[in-house]
Amino acid sequence: MVINMNTFLDTNVIIGYIFSLDDLNDSAELLVFNSDRIHYSENVQNEVNEVFTRKKFEFETFFSILELELKKFDDFEFLISSQLYESIGKFNDIQGRNSKDMHNSFGKLWENFNFSENQEVFSIKLKLNDFIQNFEGFHILRKINIFNKLVFVSSHTKKDKNILDKIKKENLKEYLHDNDEDILFDANEYCRNNPWLNLKFVSADKDFIKAIKILRDELCINECVDLLEFSPNS
Repeated sequence: MVINMNTFLDTNVIIGYIFSLDDLNDSAELLVFNSDRIHYSENVQNEVNEVFTRKKFEFETFFSILELELKKFDDFEFLISSQLYESIGKFNDIQGRNSKDMHNSFGKLWENFNFSENQEVFSIKLKLNDFIQNFEGFHILRKINIFNKLVFVSSHTKKDKNILDKIKKENLKEYLHDNDEDILFDANEYCRNNPWLNLKFVSADKDFIKAIKILRDELCINECVDLLEFSPNS
């Protein structure tokens, strides 16, 4: 359980919180609901807005394919969830979502619908259609709500030369894309200006976490934490 911990969130944590069917949702909700002060930066917000549009498309495409699959069955026929799991395993990847991601999302859907193992097809279609109709509005509201909960941090004013030199020396561009680097400097400058917070940087990006650990001696960030450490099952 996370108590009285001040954190700075990477984009993937916020995205995981926003999308109820995301693999990171349980961990992100646990972190948000049990942390003290949680921060994000302008660069994080900009990336969240970009990723939100892509993820929404991926989920909506998945729902459309799932609806087409359900049309193959008679409304009053009974299906077991494993039948649909098997069908989903044959779906093509949808941009960033592969078969494993779709299986996980379907499992969350089935659980949210409170279905038993055997379920009438008509009931599945009805609940899925209702979920789809409310999907965009529900998740836009979650995006608004999460940003209202967090503390906004302005973009960094400059990039520390020592950190840039070490990024080059250690060839860390392999782990850091451009947005990562900007977010890192946002967090580091804010931590330097507010040392009393003892901020922990939280991400689910293994490469980003690895880069931060390599840069640790040059950074003001107190600690870098993997979001999955906040798994409800841990």
